[in-house]
Amino acid sequence: MRRDPIVVTFTQDEWDALIAAYPLGTSVAGRVVSCQLFGVFVQIEELPHVTALLEVIHFAALVSDPRHSINYPADYPQVG
Repeated sequence: MRRDPIVVTFTQDEWDALIAAYPLGTSVAGRVVSCQLFGVFVQIEELPHVTALLEVIHFAALVSDPRHSINYPADYPQVG
């Protein structure tokens, strides 16, 4: 089933408020909605109309295996 993207447009004031509410490094909860070769798209729980792209280069290393890297879609978090 293909989902058409919903484009949400923010004003500069809305972007500024979003950045103030969620400064760089803030952890948020969400649900993986799509996996791509370059990263995963996550729907943010507190902002359900916002889907964020998490690029592969930003994924943290596994504590149990710091050399582990994400090379294949099977390595990504599961959708849902």
